[in-house]
Amino acid sequence: MKSRGLSGEIAKEFSIGYAPEGWQNLETAFKSYQDQTLINAGLIQKNEQGRYYDRFRDRIMFPIHNAKGIVIGFGGRVINPEDTPKYYNSPETALFQKSYELYGLLAARKAIRDNGYVIVVEGYMDVIGLGKNGIEKIVELELSSEEKKDFDNSIAFNASLDLIIEGTVSPSGYTEPILHKRRIELKSMLD
Repeated sequence: MKSRGLSGEIAKEFSIGYAPEGWQNLETAFKSYQDQTLINAGLIQKNEQGRYYDRFRDRIMFPIHNAKGIVIGFGGRVINPEDTPKYYNSPETALFQKSYELYGLLAARKAIRDNGYVIVVEGYMDVIGLGKNGIEKIVELELSSEEKKDFDNSIAFNASLDLIIEGTVSPSGYTEPILHKRRIELKSMLD
């Protein structure tokens, strides 16, 4: 994790972990490894031959909390840049509905309230990178490019919304009315 710029202090602050290499590491943590609850939560999967295996392997793990602080899902980022996909997330469940979650909201809540606005970025590492540089009012969209639904979680704080977009991503869908507020290139902000 240190190769990705994640110190022990940052890992602790953001509750970041590591899913080791191997196909059945969770079998040692759970008595009922093949339990349907673990499958439904997206922690394990069953292949065509009927064998169970861990969904997350050799990845930096980002717990996704709801507004009450309960872990409802995970995002896993590859360590080896040649592995794919770069990010692998928990599947949609009764608890975790990607379209309605903002990664980092729990940690940013006080700063958002105090400052009256939130900055939205595209990735977990963006939240952490800006957070470790003292910018605390950061959240990450848990939306797929097709979804772009609702920002009720951030609007509930009566905050204005700033989006930070990497590169030259074209705004579309629901985010269009929000983007006119301010558009900042992430790379220039971090330099």
